Amino acid sequence: MRTLRQCLIDTKLTHLRVIARLWGLELQANRPLEIAVELSKSLADPAHVADAYETLPADERAALTALLDAGGLMPSAMFSRRFGEVRPMGPGRLERETPWRDPVGPAEGLWYRGWIFEGFGGGAGQTYPVFFVPAELRAALPVEVEAAQAAIQLKAAPAPAHRRAAGELLLQDVTTVLAFVHNETVRPAAGAPHTWPQEARGALVRGLRDPDAERLAFVLHLLDHLGWTRLHDDGCLHLAAGPVTDWLKSTAAESLATLVEAWREMTAWNELWRLPSLRPDDTGTWRNEPTLARAALLRHLAALTPDQWVETDAFVGAIKAADPDFQRPGGDYETWYIRAATGDAYLTGFESWDQVEGALLRALLTGPAWWLGLVELGAEKEGALPRVFRPRQSLASPPDLPPPLVHPDLSVAMPPAQRFERFQLARVADLVAVGEAFVYRLTPGSLERARQQKIGAARVLDFLDGLSDAPLPQGVRSSVTRWGERGTEVWLERALLLRVADEKTLEQILAAPQTKRYVRRIVGPVAVTVAEDDWPKLAAALAELGLLAELIGEKS
Repeated sequence: MRTLRQCLIDTKLTHLRVIARLWGLELQANRPLEIAVELSKSLADPAHVADAYETLPADERAALTALLDAGGLMPSAMFSRRFGEVRPMGPGRLERETPWRDPVGPAEGLWYRGWIFEGFGGGAGQTYPVFFVPAELRAALPVEVEAAQAAIQLKAAPAPAHRRAAGELLLQDVTTVLAFVHNETVRPAAGAPHTWPQEARGALVRGLRDPDAERLAFVLHLLDHLGWTRLHDDGCLHLAAGPVTDWLKSTAAESLATLVEAWREMTAWNELWRLPSLRPDDTGTWRNEPTLARAALLRHLAALTPDQWVETDAFVGAIKAADPDFQRPGGDYETWYIRAATGDAYLTGFESWDQVEGALLRALLTGPAWWLGLVELGAEKEGALPRVFRPRQSLASPPDLPPPLVHPDLSVAMPPAQRFERFQLARVADLVAVGEAFVYRLTPGSLERARQQKIGAARVLDFLDGLSDAPLPQGVRSSVTRWGERGTEVWLERALLLRVADEKTLEQILAAPQTKRYVRRIVGPVAVTVAEDDWPKLAAALAELGLLAELIGEKS
């Protein structure tokens, strides 16, 4: 920012004389430049500053304090919205209307007293007009003048009947996604590793604690941002083994902290553009920086009393009052082209704050902040919209679940907290159920997958032996060992059995092209197997041959 001297040199002569008069100073100079130099020395004198500060009206002192609290600089749009405008006036109108005698607000009063000046500020590629207090004036202010704290203060809300925490679930689902990428072939869209084909998403969702599509998209973006999933020359996703292993072995708190930090920095995920209630237009003339909104949310969450329930409406309202421009550093509410999802009018002006900024804050709270375990949500009953939340200091202690256990039926129950061991288990067994524990089963297919990863039967047994203190069932040991020596010897498949009255009828079915195509396997002189999904088409084809089939066990 410019020095006090530079500001005064750029000030109109009439305004310079007004400043001197309002500060009670007798000017010796007559020329504008000389007056500016003379004033710059007087206005930097602590004695003069103290006297001028004492004469400030209460509303102007409050405006000055707010500006000092912001570091001595505030976007002009924000300052004007809170403390009134400074009307632009030429020399003639200035002398004619004498606005310093009856300013329209505290901002204009401070302007004509020479406490504030206008310049340009910004960062991250943005530049916008600001009001500021020159450093010389700030340094000369009395020591007892202190800036007010901007931290929001909220009353505690009653504890809700239904509470929802999610941080632990996210850790479990990220582990499931990592195991899926390691074991399966995932070919994402070109140039977008986080855009998975629908078939892969559908197969993955069956193993997730929370199948919400938006949450899954968030996880895939996180993994891409962290560089844990990488697109190789074969067009498939592969894991970055080192960082993934480190993360799986870290504590739950450390693991969540890694994900939170990635979210803070992630720019490819833009919550504002994903709000279902809004339709931003990509005109190429504006952009928002998603990290600013996240930083503001985390800053205000940190100021709340840990583990104290607060109302979401009150929290959003407090940010509107104390930090409304958290995602618009320049305070610009006119040039973002955003419409409501149900209308065509653009949401411009500060009056649209609740529909844009308010909606974004709620989405951040009930989306990423909740998913990542930063807050716990509360509602009147299960399934109701959350009305309250509380910041979480730490993760809840995991429930006391039995240790990993290998059952005689070749299934393995794995506690959710043991993420590294579960990832290792997923390399050699198939996930079959998700409940209090994750249940996997050893199958010929999973053991073949393990062998392709250079994990032989002996290593599988060593791993299973080390999972718990319970002895490995002998049947499991024998089955895995025999499979390693001989491969698959027994097949079990789900199919429908088609039986006919005599061999002649079966010969007719096998001779007709429209029915033969649906026969999978001949299992006897009057019986064949048929795929379940093919049954309706086969029934129609049989009817063409004049054969009416009865489906035994079919519900009427």
